[in-house]
Order: sequence, then C-alpha cells, then structure tokens
Amino acid sequence: MGRKKEEAQGPPHPPRGYVLAVGGANGEYTLTPSSPYREGGKHQVRSHPLYGGSGMNYAAKLMGYGIPTIPILAAGDDALGGEIRAELLRIAAQAGLPRPVSDWVGASHFLVPKARTPRSTIVVAGGRRTIFKETVALEDRGDFLRHVDRALEALEARGIVDRVKAVMIGHLQADEPNGDGPQAPGPCTKRIVDYFHARQVPIFANFGDSQLRRGHEAWRPVLEKLEVFQLNADELVRFYGPGLELDAIVQDEMVRRSKYCVVTMDKFGALCVGAPERMNGLIVAWSSKPHKVVDTTGAGDAFLSGVVSYAYEVPEELQRRQGILRPMARGRLWAEFTCQHLGGASETPDAAKLRAFESTLPNGYADPNAVDEAHAKTILRILTTAFNREVSRPPPEA
Repeated sequence: MGRKKEEAQGPPHPPRGYVLAVGGANGEYTLTPSSPYREGGKHQVRSHPLYGGSGMNYAAKLMGYGIPTIPILAAGDDALGGEIRAELLRIAAQAGLPRPVSDWVGASHFLVPKARTPRSTIVVAGGRRTIFKETVALEDRGDFLRHVDRALEALEARGIVDRVKAVMIGHLQADEPNGDGPQAPGPCTKRIVDYFHARQVPIFANFGDSQLRRGHEAWRPVLEKLEVFQLNADELVRFYGPGLELDAIVQDEMVRRSKYCVVTMDKFGALCVGAPERMNGLIVAWSSKPHKVVDTTGAGDAFLSGVVSYAYEVPEELQRRQGILRPMARGRLWAEFTCQHLGGASETPDAAKLRAFESTLPNGYADPNAVDEAHAKTILRILTTAFNREVSRPPPEA
C-alpha cells in the first residue's frame, strides 16, 4: 500500500475551541560534539540554547500549526520562565491565534510563584541522546497542584473551560511518588483528568518518569478515562511489566484500559492497541525512514500533538472503529518532522510547511494499517526482537 497525502489541511477557521496542554517546561542546552561522543573524553561541541519539556513542546507545536492552545506549565516566575513565556507569545502572534491565548500566557498567574524553572543538558551524538535534567524547584510539593487549581478557576472565570475540545497531559514532576500510598495516582494528573472527564472532554496523556514510577495499578482508574495513552517501548516495559517481553505486554488486556494505547518505537514507527469496542488486533504505523534524523528529542510529544491536531480538526474520527488510523498518520508526520531539527520546540511548522516536508518523504511506505489477531502476534515478535537488539546496541566507538 502506498502513502496517501494528508486529508486534513489545517485547523478550522474560525477556531472551534481550545486545546489545553499541561506539562513540564524547561530550558534545554543541547550539545552536538564534532567527534563521536565518548564518556570520560574531551569533545569540541556546538551549543544550542533551546526550550523544551512536554507541556512546552505540545503548546509550541499546536500553536505553530494554528490551533488555539492554553498551556498550564511547570515553569517558575524566574528569568527562564519569562523567556518561555516570551517564546510562546511569539509563536502565538506569528500564528495569528485569537487574543485569549496571548492574554492567558501573558497573565500574572501563568508562571508558578516562587518556583525555579529547570534546565536540561542534552548531548546529541551517534543517533542517540544523553540527557542530564533538573527537577522543577518548588517551595512545597503541593505548589503545582495549587497552581493547577488556580488555573482551572481562571479558565472558568474567562469562559474558556466550556470551549476546551481536548486536553493533553505530559510529564509532571510534581506527581513523583512521595509516600502517598502505593496505589495512589499522581494528584496533579488525577485532578485534571477527573475535572475534564466529568465534562466529557477527550484526554490524551503521555506520562513521564515521575508518573510511571507509581506503576500501572496505581493509575488504573485514570487510564480508563483516557482517549489515548501514549508511551515509548521502553516506558511500556517499565510501566506494565519489568522483566516481560514487549510483545507479551502489548497482547495483555491490561494495556487496553484506555480507549487507545499508542506505543512509539523510535526508528521503527509506532503501534496501537485499543479497547475492544474501538478495535481488534493491532494497528501499525511503520517509520517512513526520512532522509536524515538529527535529534529525536521531543518526537514523542510531537507524535501525540499530531494525533490531537487531527482530533481537533475532525472530532468524530476517534469515535469510529479503528478511528486512530488517520490521527496516527498525522502523528508520525509531526514526529518525523521534529526529528529533522534539534530540540522538541525549536520548529513550529504550519500546515503548508508540513505538507512540503511530507512531499520529501520516500514513496512506498505503508499508511498505518490494521492487522488481525493472527498476524499481530508475528509482527509483535519481530518488533520485540528488533527493539531488544536496538536497546542493547553499544554506543559508537570514538
């Protein structure tokens, strides 16, 4: 099967509402060595000051595409937080987004009071990333939950809540386990999910390490309320079944608690399983093998942002049986575009730029397609073997 062009050509005008993007925000200092990276060695590097974090990546991608996006970020009211705010205001102005977006980002309550915005250093070399990251510094662990509550109250006061059409939740360090019980979900994520699930707003989540460490049993009541739950293959194994093989986990009914569970597999593409009322078997979106991969930072965030962009444009699509097919095609395109550049938020393409990029991709790779139960087992076994070889591959020699 050959590749089909995108059918959705850009966000509707006038906008049909807002996307709420909740997650981290940080400075990213990306280093690219001029010679193969070797731990303990000395390297000449080029440095690239960028911005990232799941919430920042979601907001930047969707805003740049032209979707009015309301971010709730774990960014402090310090100089770096001010830079992140200024970057989002620039993207919103360039995209011509409605004034409520810039009013929200520019408001005094946008940044977390008395918090220090974290920074990350990322070494990109040999097709791999090495990440050194800080944790957002809060005066009290409950500060971000209170920030979320204030944000929800402000959204209600501004009349925005009832126009939120999708919610995205990324890594929230404030949800890190802290003795609040082995079966307790993270309080910040749970608050947002419960709030919008009660309003029948579709919720899309891509957890980070702090949330994943609580384990899948703690998140059971939350996962059942998600439209799409996305992880990469390594996260899936750590979250659902340490010591188990990838294919055994994917075939277990526990991963079908969300309506769709999408597993991104780096250069191999992505796969999806879902609740029985939405799909049978497996959906596979093979990588298009673009001509170059510069940096995979933020590719997972871009994938989920692409899925949400399609759901925003065509809201009935995900309600159909196998309705994740076209959103996954969009997600793959956005992720592969992101991999052509350093950082997850440095490039914020509109629909025209994405179509131009799509035209450069090789023809002949398959659109995402549904695979029946019988063939799914064989494909999963092959992907598991390939994944295991990839994660055990030694770093390149100097």
